[in-house]
Amino acid sequence: MEEYNNALKYCFLLLKYRSRTKQEITRRLKLKKYPVSIIEAVTEFLQSRNFINDCEFVFSFVTERLKKGFSSRRISFELKRLGVADELIEKALATIDRDQYMAMIRRIGLKKVSDYRNKDNIRLRVFRYLKQRGFAADDIEGALDDLSQL
Repeated sequence: MEEYNNALKYCFLLLKYRSRTKQEITRRLKLKKYPVSIIEAVTEFLQSRNFINDCEFVFSFVTERLKKGFSSRRISFELKRLGVADELIEKALATIDRDQYMAMIRRIGLKKVSDYRNKDNIRLRVFRYLKQRGFAADDIEGALDDLSQL
């Protein structure tokens, strides 16, 4: 019972900083060398009390990352790394508003244009920068076509 309480305390400590997926909690408890039975009991308790909810986590994660200017490709990669199911990732990414996504690419592109003033091939430089950030070439082209400054 003491081991269960210690594992639960550790999980609450982790959840204090940010929400986590079930896989993250399981991985962290395994690193602390807790037995499988304790890990299952703790994750079951946390899920039943809605302390960990992968669905809510994914939607909030996507929203937060979009605000920071991350591409959908990068968001998908990070969610897979965190152990989220592919179907859940696809569902969350499908909720992204296309107009807002393209506006974000334009905004990031405009910010980079000012960095590249007085240099040759501004359009190519901005394209490469956005490509490195994980945006799709079609999306970048569409966003850059709307910018008359390039």
